[in-house]
Amino acid sequence: MSPTEIALIIVAIVTASGAWLNARYGRMARVERRLASVESLNNRLWAYIRQQHDHAYRSGFQPLPIPDSLFDQERETP
Repeated sequence: MSPTEIALIIVAIVTASGAWLNARYGRMARVERRLASVESLNNRLWAYIRQQHDHAYRSGFQPLPIPDSLFDQERETP
């Protein structure tokens, strides 16, 4: 094998590993963004349910209306 062929093989290996790393970490970044979005929604839902429990305990049976801002952040992210 000539030195040129060896160099081409090394370049191909480096390129393939770079593409694989880019795909892996790009995917992980999307997963992390999605997880942050879901955690944020979970926190807002928990606060809303907590308000519902407090309201029902203090004042009776009429539930509070669902605030429009509860799902706004989720709608903004694709």
